[in-house]
Amino acid sequence: MHLEIAIAGMGGQGALTAGQLVAAAGMMRGKHVTNTPSYTPEVRGGTSNAFVVVSDRPIGSMMVTEPTTVVFLCDLSIERILPTLQPGAKVVFNSTLVADDLKAPGATVLGVPATAWAEELGDVRCANMVALGALTTIEPDLPLEWLMDAVPAMLGAKRAGLVDLNVRALKRGAHVAEGDA
Repeated sequence: MHLEIAIAGMGGQGALTAGQLVAAAGMMRGKHVTNTPSYTPEVRGGTSNAFVVVSDRPIGSMMVTEPTTVVFLCDLSIERILPTLQPGAKVVFNSTLVADDLKAPGATVLGVPATAWAEELGDVRCANMVALGALTTIEPDLPLEWLMDAVPAMLGAKRAGLVDLNVRALKRGAHVAEGDA
């Protein structure tokens, strides 16, 4: 197993938090992991991307230049990341904020209204978790259970009150993406 994951959003959408969760989940399962955040200086509205590598073998480079897996929370980084996908890549996009006609030839593409579902759960800030939950339905090397188990560790004691919401958001993304609305 070797995943090179790009999670792309804008500041405030939780792309970096989603990257931390994936990295924590991999570490908890004994995988080799790197997590490289990338963001522009704007507090809100600029690009905010996480580049995560999760692998069974030692990682030679922490750079994700040809992702195997991508989550687009908005459309800011699509033009830059989409052309770099590896053949057979898995792509999840937030169809609340990204046009439904996202084309990624040779990739498995899943659109989910992550922001809308997060609002239904009571907090738009968990759209990143909805999208990650949906990703687990098309990326078998990143099981939902790994992410759910890592939420308490990633959020820590200060944000323990958000564990339930984030786990529900992960489950919602996974179940609705599977058609279990």
